Amino acid sequence: MPITNKQFEQGLDKTRNKVIDFLEANPGKAFLYTEIADGVGISAMILKRVYYEMLFESMVLEGIIEKKIINLHSYFRAPIERDQSGIQRACDSSES
Repeated sequence: MPITNKQFEQGLDKTRNKVIDFLEANPGKAFLYTEIADGVGISAMILKRVYYEMLFESMVLEGIIEKKIINLHSYFRAPIERDQSGIQRACDSSES
């Protein structure tokens, strides 16, 4: 199905918005792409892993989400807010 030039330029994608909403609703946590797929109600088996990796990588490059590789797995989270001095502010009081 064709999309408009505006949609193309803005990169409007319902999946992308669902990912952002899911990560923002879970501050202080990071997830594997398969966990995010489950969290937004999309089967990772149906959609190719390549799509998720491309989607997530573009979101990382744009600063919308953060990525860290831990034990050979890519984890993603909503960005941690920092004050003007660059000091990280706690998002979740339950973190140690």
